[in-house]
Amino acid sequence: MRDYTYLMEKYSLLIYGLTIGKGNIKERLFENSQHLHSTFSLEFPEDFHSQKYEIITRLTKFPALFSNNEIIYSSYDRTILKCKHKTLEELTKLIANLYIDIQFYLRKYRIKQ
Repeated sequence: MRDYTYLMEKYSLLIYGLTIGKGNIKERLFENSQHLHSTFSLEFPEDFHSQKYEIITRLTKFPALFSNNEIIYSSYDRTILKCKHKTLEELTKLIANLYIDIQFYLRKYRIKQ
């Protein structure tokens, strides 16, 4: 089995920022968009690809905003800024649940070895 230590380190930074960060859920997601990008660009265990892509799909509902061929707002940032509070709460729950699911999966695998 592949080592997912780096993924879990990045993911834990994201979860920390979402739970401990200042502001409401929109502000915390926006403030941690760099962690979102870096975490969801990594390889996930195959069992979790569908959950990962559901989150990415929901985070990229709106396209990036460009000016003079430069990105002003990424698709993630623009989606976060345009979504309603309830939608962002659901998205954050999906992100947190996926983190927990991967943790249990990796622990279960380590115990079996």
